[in-house]
Amino acid sequence: MVWLPGWFYTNFLLTSIVFFFVSYRIFKITVTLRDACIPRDGSRMVHNSVAMVAGVLALYGCGLGLKS
Repeated sequence: MVWLPGWFYTNFLLTSIVFFFVSYRIFKITVTLRDACIPRDGSRMVHNSVAMVAGVLALYGCGLGLKS
């Protein structure tokens, strides 16, 4: 990625800053999704797993309905 042609170190610095910012944001999103999908409470985990399987099956059924 070149933002300033001829300025190698400035491009390296800008690209590094963007890389670290994007990496941090993806880390925060991953932690949020992990907490939503895999709670610390065992009974809540079972409830979320059943809901996830039901959602996948519903989407699969919709896909089959649209295909035919």
